[in-house]
Amino acid sequence: MPPKFAAKNILGGFMFKLLLLAFLYLNVALALAQTSQKTIEYTGQSEDIVDLFSTQTHTEYTYEDVVTTCSRQIQDGYETICYKHLIEKRRICQRIDGRTICSDDGSGNTDHGDNGDHSNGDDDDDDSSSHTTCYDRPTYRTEYYSCVQVISHPYEVFDFNTEGKASVKFSPWPSELTPSKASVTVNLNSAGALSANADAGQSPVFIFGEWRDEVREDSGEARKVSATLNVSFQNATEILAPLQSSIRDIALNNQEVSFLVTKGSNVSDYELEFKAKKVRWFILKDKEIVKTKLNASQFKITSEGDQWRIHVPLLSLGKFEIKAKYRFEFALKLGDEIKDRLLNQQQFPTTKTEGKFKGRFQ
Repeated sequence: MPPKFAAKNILGGFMFKLLLLAFLYLNVALALAQTSQKTIEYTGQSEDIVDLFSTQTHTEYTYEDVVTTCSRQIQDGYETICYKHLIEKRRICQRIDGRTICSDDGSGNTDHGDNGDHSNGDDDDDDSSSHTTCYDRPTYRTEYYSCVQVISHPYEVFDFNTEGKASVKFSPWPSELTPSKASVTVNLNSAGALSANADAGQSPVFIFGEWRDEVREDSGEARKVSATLNVSFQNATEILAPLQSSIRDIALNNQEVSFLVTKGSNVSDYELEFKAKKVRWFILKDKEIVKTKLNASQFKITSEGDQWRIHVPLLSLGKFEIKAKYRFEFALKLGDEIKDRLLNQQQFPTTKTEGKFKGRFQ
């Protein structure tokens, strides 16, 4: 077999071995590092018990010297590369004693033209010629040779197992919504930590979860964890109403800026991101006065029929100048305290409403 093809076969075999080792490592890792999860289908029950099991491992390596084929580029000569490029020439022609006499600009070469009818004075004529430039460029060949590469072999080392038990307790489903149907999934990761997520299907329901009474046995290779997950449900329609409406009827005076949204649920369910910039002229960049997040105790909500007016007190937030013009940005959003407890947040991608306003403080 020619050396070139022999080298390719050796290299191909080496790559196959690497792929095989990677495949085996992935399967071993998946087999040893196990997580666990179980899903409870809620249909109105008050409690469910979930038993889980997980395994924690870590990766270590052994190393092997493998003889294989390497390659390198060897210079074995030169090749000559040529290319042509045009040279512009300018010819200057004059009528002298009835004859046209032309010369190349800068060359001193003279051409006596014919006695045809030409206009008096200087005539210009353009011409061009080509010039060839050559240079030598190195050439290379591929040389194969035997070499040694260090290959690492990963393997998983057992650390510990964890037995998990979760007691899931359910509060009543909202009576105005039917059917009472949802799913709650309890997870135990390889490190022995419990978590949960949920789904209410097509129902506009917030599913809240709160872990309580966790007990852990974290020594040795056989560990245990148990905890109670309190699950509650809340109709999300009223909470989301202001966040799914637009910010409108923005008003500004020398005390506050305010705006209207659709009426919602409890004031404490919301927080407000607020920015204010002083407008400056010409090339000056607007000056930031306020950039903050306000909780429900830092702004006021009043009812106007089926709407809420949000009042933002300006004087307690920054220094605003009379007659100056400002840009305001608002974002009314679901409070972090609610979002942190929400198990089905993926069902509600829209959890804030935004607005902008420019006005004069007076």
